[in-house]
Amino acid sequence: MPALPIVATVAAVAGTAMGAYSAVSSAQNAKAAADYNAQVEQNAALDAQQRGAVAAVEHDQQTRQLIARQNAAMSAGGLDTASGTPLDILTGTAGMGKLDSLRILNNAQRTADGFQAQAGLDLYKGNAAGTAGYYGAAGTILGGVGNSITGYYGTRNAMAADSSD
Repeated sequence: MPALPIVATVAAVAGTAMGAYSAVSSAQNAKAAADYNAQVEQNAALDAQQRGAVAAVEHDQQTRQLIARQNAAMSAGGLDTASGTPLDILTGTAGMGKLDSLRILNNAQRTADGFQAQAGLDLYKGNAAGTAGYYGAAGTILGGVGNSITGYYGTRNAMAADSSD
């Protein structure tokens, strides 16, 4: 049997192996990139939560300072801050300050949730890319095997036909 069909078959098998390796390697790279992006998003989520907590604490301190200034101003004016309108003003300031702090925390958490959702999507994309790479490699191998068999038998049959002439 001539060497040409064997060389062609070996080349087809080698090409198929390279194609399969390339599919898996590409998928692994895509998964690694998606995993990295997910980690960046998770870090951003944590940062948003921490920044929100700090901002809420700072706002609470500002509210306490405002209440102290209001109390001092009303007391300096001779008002009793333990009852009546002065107490209502101080209580209202405290309540609005707390509401603002809760809003700050809520907004920070919503931002963090958005980053977490994106991280989850990135992880999903990475896993899908990894799976697709293995399916792509399997398809490349199956197609290569089919092409090698077809090529081998096609060349063999053509050579047999030439021999019989």
